[in-house]
Order: sequence, then C-alpha cells, then structure tokens
Amino acid sequence: MELKSVGDTCPNMSIHGLFAHVNLTAKSELIYQFVEHLTQAVESYKQRMDWLTSKSRQIFGVILEQCITIVLDVGGILEGELDLCREALTMVLQEQVAHITNFNIIRVSQEPVKWQENATPVTKQSIAAAISWVEKLTIELTVSKVSCMDALLEAGKDKTRPHQALMVMAELDQPK
Repeated sequence: MELKSVGDTCPNMSIHGLFAHVNLTAKSELIYQFVEHLTQAVESYKQRMDWLTSKSRQIFGVILEQCITIVLDVGGILEGELDLCREALTMVLQEQVAHITNFNIIRVSQEPVKWQENATPVTKQSIAAAISWVEKLTIELTVSKVSCMDALLEAGKDKTRPHQALMVMAELDQPK
C-alpha cells in the first residue's frame, strides 16, 4: 500500500496498482470558498461563450486579423435571404471591421465586382460607404463555382496591403 498526494489537496491511496479515494474532512468555510470560486469561474465561462456566439461573431467568429477581404457569393439565394445577408454583413462591418486597419469587399459575379480597387483604410466614412454598397446588392446568379475562385484570386492580386485573411460569405449547397 502506498499513499501519494495529487497536488496539495487530494491524496490518493494505491493498493496493488488500484486507486482508491481517501475521504477528507474540510472546514465548511473552505468548502464554501471553493464553491464560490468555482461558481464565479463557471459564470465567467458562460459570459465569454455568450459573447463569442453573439451578434456578428456568429458569422465569422472573432476577426483578429488587421487586413481582410470579404468575398460575397450571394448568387442563387432568395430575396429574403439577401436581406439577411445584408444585415449580417452590415453587423460585421460595424462591430468588427470598424476595429481593424484595412478591408475590402468583393462580390462573386461572372466578373468579380470590387467595392474598392484595393484594401482601404478603415474609417467611419469607409465603413459607411461599404454599408451603402452592401445595401445596394442585388441577386445575381453565380455563373459557376469557378466564379467564387475568380473572386478569391482577384483578392489575392491586391499587393498594397498584406492580407491576413479572406472571409467568404456564401450560400451553402444543402443536401436534397
């Protein structure tokens, strides 16, 4: 029989390689403090998870990169879905893109349509202009899957700013 301590608080007893718990008696004050700390930790975790899964973070998660291009593939969606897409992108622009340094938006089309020729610095005016551009989006059927690749390649041609991320917002094909 061997008695080992796991950390400073929880000794274990080993008998022929099998572990058994050892019951400890602790002051109720210490137990209440431990429960309070554990409750606070769980509450902090819940708050963090709520924040990470709320608002615009539902779309792209938390945008950490300082220079991004958002590639929009809205071909083949319904008008109501386009409204949701506009709202979601507006939320991303206001809540997250507003806090980075440079961005651009490219719409997938037979020929990619850029909001700006190159990534542009983030200002209140550029965010407002991008939102205005997004609000004017219309449904245009994507010619092929290659069109999205063309838009991604077009984003890669921007050499004025080092892109740290390409974010793609597209309709997913759903199994029938």
